[in-house]
Amino acid sequence: MNKLTRVFFIFSGLFFLTGCSSGYLSVDKIKTDKVTYASRFARTPDPRSLNPPKGEKLYITWSLPLVFEPHMYRLKADFVYRNLTTETIMLPLKRRAGSMIIEMLGEEYKKKEGYLSYKMEIISVDGEVISDYTHRMWVDLILPCGVKK
Repeated sequence: MNKLTRVFFIFSGLFFLTGCSSGYLSVDKIKTDKVTYASRFARTPDPRSLNPPKGEKLYITWSLPLVFEPHMYRLKADFVYRNLTTETIMLPLKRRAGSMIIEMLGEEYKKKEGYLSYKMEIISVDGEVISDYTHRMWVDLILPCGVKK
């Protein structure tokens, strides 16, 4: 391989690695029970594993490009629960990249029956969507007349 070819591959690789990005948002849903405790894998005693709270956790990670100021953006989370109720929450982003956990455990889990679907968006203070993550089963819930959300 001659010198010109090597230089071409180096610059083309750098070009693809430094491409523009509108942001990154990822969500993972994990069911919680005694199997998810670290003590189960380490085979150590844990009093919580005798009567663990059942539920679900959403692990949310995000990464904004360097030109974005994190205090100008927030995370908008829309949920549809298995009991067909909906909820929208807004959470501030304090860092350009990070993660957070939204838990539904115990009585709240029994009442809402878990997450049916969800949609996460990173939005600016002006309402512009920067990045989004939509669950595969996400739809805007349409309820019959007379049924409240």
